[in-house]
Amino acid sequence: MDAKTLQDGKRWRGAMYLLGYAVECSLKTKIMERYDLFTLDEFEDYLNSKMQRPIKDWHSLQLLMNQTKGEPRMTR
Repeated sequence: MDAKTLQDGKRWRGAMYLLGYAVECSLKTKIMERYDLFTLDEFEDYLNSKMQRPIKDWHSLQLLMNQTKGEPRMTR
């Protein structure tokens, strides 16, 4: 709703920021549900072990898309 209000007011940067935030949260939720993770600490530990290195950019949509196996649909 807030992103739509920003978009209607032609406040594009704010609208894109909120939309990106919503997408990021949705992807993290999907990953956490898929792998039975209940806290963000568990999520962080899971990704660090899967990537075999500490993750520095927790906001990377590309990283999150890779974990949901949704990247092929995104690139179509």
